[in-house]
Amino acid sequence: MVKRGFYLKLLYMFVLIIFTYTLIVLGFLFYKDNEITDLQLEHSYVAFLEQAKERMDTKLQVANNVISQLSIDSELLEFGANATIDYYNVTKLYQMIRSDAAPFSQFGFRVAVTKPQEKIVITTAQSTDKQRYYQEIEFTEDHIRQVERFMEEPSSSSDLILLQGQEQAEQPFMTIVRKVRLTNGSTVVFFLTFETEYFLPVVQAGQDESFGIVQADGIVALNASQPSLYRLLDASLLQKIGQARFFDTSFSKLSLSGYTVRYVSSTMMPSWKYVYFTPNNSVRDRVSDILWRALPMYVLFAAAGILLTFFATNRAYVPIRELVAVFRGYEKQSPTKDDLQFVQETASRIRTDNERLRETLEQYTVPLRVKWLRDLLNGLAQAEGTQPDSSEYRTLISNEGSNVCFIEMVNYSEWVEAYSEEGISLIRAQIMESIASAFQEHMEYELLEWDYKRFVMIVKHSDVPEFRKVGSALFVQLEKQFNVRLAAAIGSVAPSLAHIHHSMKEAEYIMEQRFPLDQRPFLVIEDVSVLSKDQYYFPMDKEREIVDHIVRGKREPAMSALDYILERNLGKEDSPDSDAMKQLLLGLVTTVNRILQHVQQPSELQLGKGISLYQEFLKCSTKEELKQRVFDCFDQLLSLMSEEKEQLAHSQADRMVEFIREHYSKDISLADVAEHLNLSPGYVSTMFKQYTKENFKDYLNKHRIRVAKEILENDKNAKVNEVAFRVGCNNVYTFIRMFKKYEGTSPGAYAKNQE
Repeated sequence: MVKRGFYLKLLYMFVLIIFTYTLIVLGFLFYKDNEITDLQLEHSYVAFLEQAKERMDTKLQVANNVISQLSIDSELLEFGANATIDYYNVTKLYQMIRSDAAPFSQFGFRVAVTKPQEKIVITTAQSTDKQRYYQEIEFTEDHIRQVERFMEEPSSSSDLILLQGQEQAEQPFMTIVRKVRLTNGSTVVFFLTFETEYFLPVVQAGQDESFGIVQADGIVALNASQPSLYRLLDASLLQKIGQARFFDTSFSKLSLSGYTVRYVSSTMMPSWKYVYFTPNNSVRDRVSDILWRALPMYVLFAAAGILLTFFATNRAYVPIRELVAVFRGYEKQSPTKDDLQFVQETASRIRTDNERLRETLEQYTVPLRVKWLRDLLNGLAQAEGTQPDSSEYRTLISNEGSNVCFIEMVNYSEWVEAYSEEGISLIRAQIMESIASAFQEHMEYELLEWDYKRFVMIVKHSDVPEFRKVGSALFVQLEKQFNVRLAAAIGSVAPSLAHIHHSMKEAEYIMEQRFPLDQRPFLVIEDVSVLSKDQYYFPMDKEREIVDHIVRGKREPAMSALDYILERNLGKEDSPDSDAMKQLLLGLVTTVNRILQHVQQPSELQLGKGISLYQEFLKCSTKEELKQRVFDCFDQLLSLMSEEKEQLAHSQADRMVEFIREHYSKDISLADVAEHLNLSPGYVSTMFKQYTKENFKDYLNKHRIRVAKEILENDKNAKVNEVAFRVGCNNVYTFIRMFKKYEGTSPGAYAKNQE
């Protein structure tokens, strides 16, 4: 009964799921089919509009470039400046227009030029009368009146777009009338005429689609497949489309009476909107076909679902049956309730027991064990009158017969210069892992990270010879792998954990005294006990550290290291005897001479002729006087190093400027200067700005403009484009903008003022 009740529940649930799922899937397929179709159509429409926009903007850009090129030509400047018609000039201008516009004939536009009060129009084909030209490009009377008014207006530079009327059929030409003020102050008028059929894209035949160009006040051009589209483009719709922001290149769309209007702003003519009319797609046209295809699928899904339901119901009940069998052993009694309820109650009881167990285990986490070990090494782990218990924290060390080993990275200061903080942390973790792996097969121990460059091992029943053997091989391997030099100090065996902090202090003391025995990687207390007052403290790594800091110009760390050396030798009562002190002073003098080699100075500082630094040190009668004299000496070294660096920087800056003056006529960059000087681009940029007070680009451009001015002043026949190329500017328009930026006028105007 128990099984049948739950089994039937599963069966009914699966049947309901199958039928519901089938309906959802079919509905989803219907929806996605319609959505995919719409997306494909939308994508094709937008792609068509985007491609059309790119092609038309390209044609406009080419036409604008032709006009810009013509505007700076000397023949046009002369034509604009002449008060009367000079037919020789007209002939030269006609030839120039024809030659300049001929290469772009495939873009389907014509260029003509005239003056506001002139009756002659110069085209790429001929020079003709204005009225005849208007007839050739099929101007209406309204267009002619607009053009004449436009020419009479006092504005010096503007465009007139000739619009197509709402009631008119498609016009064969589309014309832009542009008034341009030339550099000599005269005004000319350009007619830029496109063939509408060639300029507008070809829409798909028989698809009831249309394409056009509009602006807020009217239609510029339209190839409408239906005359009704002229009526749809009424004033309100044109105003709505024209309200789109200038230079907004995003695509927009509107829906109206059976059509969708997609439009986008022209990049070249911001007031223009390219509009694309497509008929709306009706979902109802596809419903019957989709439903007819969906019915067989629904029947097939339902039949397959019923078969799967019986199979799934039997399979779904298997885990419940197996859980009941397992939990019966946990319960020790046969269940008298519903199987599912029994499983739920038993699982809940097991989960509660697991939570209690986890809470118990959390009391023995690693952070607590590490804290206990640190307290133990510092003598803080045991309360008064008690002994620390290692079993409470599950450590490997026993309560008797343990000692401490201190391991230190002796070249850590070199690491700080060579690696990032993250890199140092990663390498330190790998070193700690290598130490743990090397010793785990030979002895029982606890290893923890003591500080940024030291590790501590608490070793159970340490065998010092074995420890040295394993550690020496490990230290050699780590030095090859990570370029790290390790040194270890082993304290004496502590009789119990309560005294382990004594072994810790002894290991720290040994590590402090290791420098006279620097070549030994492992030290014990017997090694340092042989040191006597006939020895002084000046280890090689400390000397290298002082030399490195001074050569790099780092005053504070250099003086700190020097103070440490002097304090170790002069700051205690048991200072070295006279012979050892003389050896210390000779060591300091040797260090000074090594540093002086970097700045190419004499081996003796400026103390007077025949006076050596060693003699100066020996003259000091007290320790305080000697320390001050040593500090003064090394401070002088730091000053010499600073002067050398400053001279080097000045020399490099002079070479940068010299490189610019020799290669300004080429297309050079900051990277070229850096490569020439074998320096990094970032360093070159910083150094250049520091000594010239300008960035590299501004200095280069200003130098080019200075040279260009000299050329324009000395060569009256020099062309602007020739000057641009001679000073390293490959684009004449860039050169003109750059000249205006720094001189406030164009190169042509500057040359004219020099006459």
